[in-house]
Amino acid sequence: MQTAASRLQDVCSRYPDNDRGLENGDRDSIVGNGSTLVASSSSSLVPGELCSSGLRERSASYQLNPANADAGDTDTMTRDKSHQTLAELKRQRAAAKLQKRQAPAPPLLPPTQEEAGPAEQPTRFIYPENNGKRYILSLFSPECLAVPVFPHTLLPVRGTPAAEMLPNSVTVSGMKVLTMDTMNPNVKKVEYAVRGPIVQRAAQIETELQQGVKKPFTEVIRANIGDCQAMGQKPITFFRQTMLKLLVSGEGTSRTGVMISIPQYPLYSAALAELAAVQVNYYLDEETCWSLDVRELRRALEEARKRCTPRVLCIINPGNPTGQVQSRRCIEDVIRFAAEEKLFLMADEVYQDNVYADGCEFHSFKKVLFEMGPKYSDRVELASFHSTSKCYIGECGFRGGYMEVVNLDPEVKVQLTKLVSVRLCPPVTGQALLDLVVNPPEPHEPSYHTFIQERSHILAELAKKASMTQQILNQVPGIKCNPVQGAMYTFPRIHIPPKAVSAAQEKAQAPDMFYCMRLLEEKGVCLVPGSGFGQKNGTYHFRMTILPPIPKLEIVLEKIKEFHQSFTQQFS
Repeated sequence: MQTAASRLQDVCSRYPDNDRGLENGDRDSIVGNGSTLVASSSSSLVPGELCSSGLRERSASYQLNPANADAGDTDTMTRDKSHQTLAELKRQRAAAKLQKRQAPAPPLLPPTQEEAGPAEQPTRFIYPENNGKRYILSLFSPECLAVPVFPHTLLPVRGTPAAEMLPNSVTVSGMKVLTMDTMNPNVKKVEYAVRGPIVQRAAQIETELQQGVKKPFTEVIRANIGDCQAMGQKPITFFRQTMLKLLVSGEGTSRTGVMISIPQYPLYSAALAELAAVQVNYYLDEETCWSLDVRELRRALEEARKRCTPRVLCIINPGNPTGQVQSRRCIEDVIRFAAEEKLFLMADEVYQDNVYADGCEFHSFKKVLFEMGPKYSDRVELASFHSTSKCYIGECGFRGGYMEVVNLDPEVKVQLTKLVSVRLCPPVTGQALLDLVVNPPEPHEPSYHTFIQERSHILAELAKKASMTQQILNQVPGIKCNPVQGAMYTFPRIHIPPKAVSAAQEKAQAPDMFYCMRLLEEKGVCLVPGSGFGQKNGTYHFRMTILPPIPKLEIVLEKIKEFHQSFTQQFS
């Protein structure tokens, strides 16, 4: 039997040391497994190097070498270059700096070969392949390295024309090369309301409170994000953009359209804006607890085909920000629709363990797909997503997660692996945690009972908070809150009087942004306006997390109740 400590030691032993190449090193690998593509915790080590140009002083290279090298001489600090000690290196650099201070200003024109002298080798940081041996740090001068040099210039050598410097350097005219006018215009279209103006203002208010500025409250209560442990949830003791880039292509009406739910998590709209894809909105039905109707999908699809080529359908289940859990029948209907219309399915299922309402049950798209038989399981292309940041795990800081794909073309799978490899470089701790998430304690292991108790307690507390949030908000005239069936948020509709709408327009703000900003200023409660997630015209919402401890959650809900009543009276 394994204890938690021994299991963790076993997991970590499968990961190489974290001293790897900065360009080609420590990153999650993706490996094919039958019809699926899953994130693998064990990635092969690839050596990499980071080079920077030396200036006029003598440069030295730092190289990691195995302590038990084949040459047999373990004193690698002095082998080949015994005089190149740390003390001498410091003396050389001090002398070089003194020489540069005493030297005349460099000429405007590049120096001649005779003036420049022999070319300097760049400083090199080399990370050799991990062969299971222990490494020590050794020093070598550049000529001792029998390795070709392909430097990436980070610092301009004397005589380098200013126009050849890095993009963020100042040109001769004093203007920067990379400006708001020259940058990728798609980046400026990216919006992320979860950390928008209200959150920025909340940080300013916190600073003001620390400086002694008087407010009608003593702290800012952040009820805007789903950071479990920041809200006091204890960690378990035992324990989406890359795919879109593959799918986006074309111009004009051939541009890729991606169908996303409204309300939606703004990371999707931000990613689509960055990739210049077409956002195709389909609306969840608020009157039936944010359910999904295939007729709405078909309406959105047919309308979108006039301006793009829809290729992708995204589903968030359980919902964020809406907190609904889709039924099995709904999932089957979505799969049939995707098969008929030849759409790639993306299932965001990071809240799959957070299901609270009676009669609700989470059904994974992959499970339902395979239970529907070969007619669908052999045809429908699906990517599923999960994370260590949400559910009962709540380990946001480790940045762990995985993607599993089904029925992906093998050649496309190779390209996906390449894209993931060049973008991701997670820490070993995050990879180890992900391994534990997908392989939780077994009943015969000592940690099992503690793990089950902790998980059950966390989910039971969240269920209480979900029920309490719905009940209290629905007692407030002008607020309507659907049952929080799952996930960790509520998305209530709020009535905003016409005078308040006019006041918001005068400030060039969305009405729910105006509402949430006033709530922050008057009560110290930080929420996210519904306009940041999308909503039907003429309706207003806010998103609120249910994560705060029950005593603080009661305070938050009471503050919202008091504010809404006074706000409505003021603008009636």
